[in-house]
Formats: sequence, C-alpha cells, structure tokens
Amino acid sequence: HFSRVDEILLENLTQHVSIALRNAEVYRAAIVTSERAGALLQMIQALSQDLGVQSMILTITMHANELVQADRCTVFLVDEKKQQLWSVSTDSGKEIRIPKSSGIAGECATRGKLIAIPDAYEDPRFSQEVDRRTGYRTHSILAIPVLRRLPCGGNQTMAVIQMINKSEFDGAIGKFDDEDIQVMETFATFVASRLEGSALLAEQLQANTSEAGRAFDLETTSARSSFKAYEASHRGLTIQESAAEGDEDRDV
Repeated sequence: HFSRVDEILLENLTQHVSIALRNAEVYRAAIVTSERAGALLQMIQALSQDLGVQSMILTITMHANELVQADRCTVFLVDEKKQQLWSVSTDSGKEIRIPKSSGIAGECATRGKLIAIPDAYEDPRFSQEVDRRTGYRTHSILAIPVLRRLPCGGNQTMAVIQMINKSEFDGAIGKFDDEDIQVMETFATFVASRLEGSALLAEQLQANTSEAGRAFDLETTSARSSFKAYEASHRGLTIQESAAEGDEDRDV
C-alpha cells in the first residue's frame, strides 16, 4: 500500500504540475495576443493603401484568418441589384457568385447579425454538399456582417466575413469564443469604412465615365451634324454653280 511519504510526494508533484499548466496557459495567451496584434497591424497597413475592391477582398481573405486563428476565410460582397453574394477566389482570381439567401453567409447578410456555430453538422442551416464535393470537413463557423450606417437610420450589410474552423494552440479544431467575436467585430468596423470608401470611389468613377461617354457622344453627334450641314450646303452651292454655267453656255 501507499505510504505517507508517497502521499507527500504526490501532493508536491500535483502542485508543480498545476504551476506548469498555468504557465502554459499564460504562455499560450501571450502567443495568441502577439499573433493577433501582429496580424491586425499588418491588415491595417495593407488596407490603408489605395486598394481596389477586388484587391481589398483578396487581402482580407488571405490574412484575416490570423486574427482568430481560423483555418479558412472567405469575404463575400453583397450585390443588392442582383440579390447575390460575390467573392474572388484566392487560387484563380476568378469571381464567385452565389444567391444572397444561400447558406450561413446568406443568412448573415440578410439579417445583418453575427452567426457563431460550434458544430456546423449539428446546425440545420449548414449545407454539407460543399464538404462532400471537396472532402473538407467544416466544424466551427463564424460569420460577421460588415455594416454601413444609413443616413435615415439603421444598417445595411455591405459584406460578410466568414471564418471556418478555429485552430487551437495544440492543432486541434475548436470553436470561436467571445474574444474571437470581439476582435472580428472591431475589425469589421474598420473594414466597413475602407470598403464604403472604395464603393463610393467606384460609383464616382463609374458616374464620371458615364458622363464622359455622354459628353463624347454629344460632341460626336454635334460634329456629325455640322459635317452633314456643310456637305448639304456644299452640294447646294455646287448645283447652283453648275446651273449658272449651263445658262451661260446656252446664251453663248
């Protein structure tokens, strides 16, 4: 049987193990905080540049997962006219479009509310079809709306940032916690200001292009009308001169 000495040794051992576990947790938290701070700084520096909408999407998609240690990240922009969500593939750079009401991202865009799912296969809103086609296993999901404040009050969803599969410190797949949600909500607010500026710039450029096109059409039409009037006038003078020459020949 175990003696009193064994009990004392075991008590001391458990105390040391407890200290080691606490140190590991503190070390883990410090590493996560450092990684988040570095990723956030890189993202802010990248998004502070004069990027187009597609470049901004690719930048967020490739680096935002580092903020919450997610395995994958997708950014969907809302196309209200076509009632679609569209994104850009990081592999091919091609445009991807899905119905606005499709999947978790669609519900997030429609409701304008954050959605956190610990186990996707236990949620009836999640479609397993993509996982079956690709062989990828989706566990946890975090979908964050990027909102624009309207002048008349309320919000409008401009985009959805969707995170897939939270990666834990030991490599296991976990769920997104409250700290992850707080970080992504803060980041979404920053993205909203940048995305709204890019959208307004794109609309302004499109409007300027249309106005320039209309001006070009007006100038072209005016020039053509002037040229036609000149041709008609010139033909009239030529006919008059020919008639006068014919009269002179008859008089002779």
